[in-house]
Amino acid sequence: MVTRVFLGLLAALIAQAGQAEELSEAAFLVDLPVVLTASRLSQPLMDAPTAMTVIDRPMIEASGFREIADLFRLVPGFYAAYFSGNQPFVSNALISEYARSMQVLVDGRSVYLPTIGGVLWSALPLSMEDIERIEVTRGPNAASYGANAFTGVINIISRHPQDVAGHMVKLASGDKGVRIGTYRWAGGEQVKNRVTLEYRHDDGFDGQNDYLQAPLFNYRGEYEADGWDSLSWQLGYVGGDRGAGYWEEKLDQPHNKVINSHFQQIDWTRRIPGMGELKLGLYHNYTLVRETATNALFPYKIGGTYYPVPAGQSINKDLMADRWNIEVQHTLEPMGGTRAVWGASLRQDAVQSRFYFGSDDELNNHSGTLFGHLEQRFSPHWLLNAGVMLEKHDIGGASTSPRVSLHWQPSVDHAFRLSLSQAKRYPVQYEENALSVLTLNVSLPFPFGLTPISATLYRSSGGLRPESIRSSEIGYVGSYPGIHASIEARLFRWQFTDLIQARQVATVYDFFNRYSATLQGGDMQVKWEPSERTRVIANFAYLHTEGNNVDFAASAPMHQAGLLLSQRLPGNVMASMGYYWTGDFVGLGEGDPLNSSRRMDLKLSMPIKTEGMKGDVSLVMQNLTDDYLEFYRRNLFTRRGYIQLKLDF
Repeated sequence: MVTRVFLGLLAALIAQAGQAEELSEAAFLVDLPVVLTASRLSQPLMDAPTAMTVIDRPMIEASGFREIADLFRLVPGFYAAYFSGNQPFVSNALISEYARSMQVLVDGRSVYLPTIGGVLWSALPLSMEDIERIEVTRGPNAASYGANAFTGVINIISRHPQDVAGHMVKLASGDKGVRIGTYRWAGGEQVKNRVTLEYRHDDGFDGQNDYLQAPLFNYRGEYEADGWDSLSWQLGYVGGDRGAGYWEEKLDQPHNKVINSHFQQIDWTRRIPGMGELKLGLYHNYTLVRETATNALFPYKIGGTYYPVPAGQSINKDLMADRWNIEVQHTLEPMGGTRAVWGASLRQDAVQSRFYFGSDDELNNHSGTLFGHLEQRFSPHWLLNAGVMLEKHDIGGASTSPRVSLHWQPSVDHAFRLSLSQAKRYPVQYEENALSVLTLNVSLPFPFGLTPISATLYRSSGGLRPESIRSSEIGYVGSYPGIHASIEARLFRWQFTDLIQARQVATVYDFFNRYSATLQGGDMQVKWEPSERTRVIANFAYLHTEGNNVDFAASAPMHQAGLLLSQRLPGNVMASMGYYWTGDFVGLGEGDPLNSSRRMDLKLSMPIKTEGMKGDVSLVMQNLTDDYLEFYRRNLFTRRGYIQLKLDF
């Protein structure tokens, strides 16, 4: 039924477009949205080989969100929530707080953690003010970005120094202890620089020990030596304390943890006449979480008798991740209707944690990739995209991830896409090499005193295979200039095999490749700008999941929807409203069963303009509807608000 309605809507939209007009080479030079992430080639959205969403700067401003992770509420089929008040996460398809199946890039630099997987969003050395746009591929993209681009890719693109020249100050304060202070300077002549300093504070959820204190530093420099060579370099740091632990958890009482996260990145680009563009990039990521938990008093059974385990013993949970990555990419000069890009990369990941891996030794994983993508336009109406990624990892071995898409473009404003792809997700170190042993002292009457007792929580048998996905997709991208609207929609089917999940064997958890699942559905995003003052963005997703494991079958909401409306009022006052609705589901891992939720946010911004200075004062109210739960039953998201002052000079 849903499929028929979906296809009927697409047919009606095409009918309104009138007769197909003949395309020419000039027709493809019209001002269409251009994306970089799908195939590593710059191409109009309707030429991209997979479904994509672009979150631009006006959407970021209108949303009123303070955390980067919240922005993905604007993406069809994506779920953004909070594992704790200071630990947001973003997931799609099979929803999990670790979100191991999605690649996240910042200016092409992967921030996916090789330790336990996913992204530590609160430890990204990036301010919301420094984001230019975000490109999201809503499906497998291992053909372009390899391991872990399994169900999607998020590519956050930061702002160039020349685009934000001058000084900027932002101050925000509100409910739940929210305090934000940001200062940015950008300038320079031959060498252009951008420097950002920021401090964030948040008390987290009511009644929980999940506060956030996060000082942040970010720098970007750019230099263009001549007409052929350019150099870009970046570095950043975020640190501070985070609250952790819960009173109801016997082995994880409230405590604090300290974050130390930094990165360095350098990219050199050379334009070669007649041969295209050569790019060489090197980056380094380092994340250290220092965390010492304590236990509550609880009984421990020895030989049929229970003895007390005294409270307050130290449980060291320190976790370190270190990554070095080098990549070369060659984009060939276009020849007729052909464009191509190819390249290779080498990576070393090192992780360390006695709590998670049972040793103080570093665990290393080396990997290498070889990739290529070809775009061939056979005629004004037909386009072919084909790409492949060859990979080899110490964990999981070698694999091939291909993708092919065929596009029919009956007119300059409409394109249909058939896409087939296959992708892999390699196990992270914790899945392959977990050895989590807890040692605590037990109080015994004879012999009198404390006796250490060890219990193994997780022990991985190893030898895991990469997870696999086969994807088939029918997509449509349409532009309606007469009514200033566009639509991007698709129907898809994903087949997962060799899914990795922890299961209890006796008293110990182990990881296995035992599971499979099928996810099929459709999603769409509609943009409408009836005037220069009004913008409407709506999205909807329908997902149906089946699997040989009840956890996977229930791990995605069947329905999701979102709406972002912005309106410029008299006096250049900006008003915006966001509405987000999610159906019932049960998240993987530690997620609780959640009923459907709805949330409405409002933002009102009044401009400030004096000689040599401009800015605005904004009032943001979040969740004007009923309170709802974020992933856990203890995470109650209540109504809250904050006020913000921003000045540019």
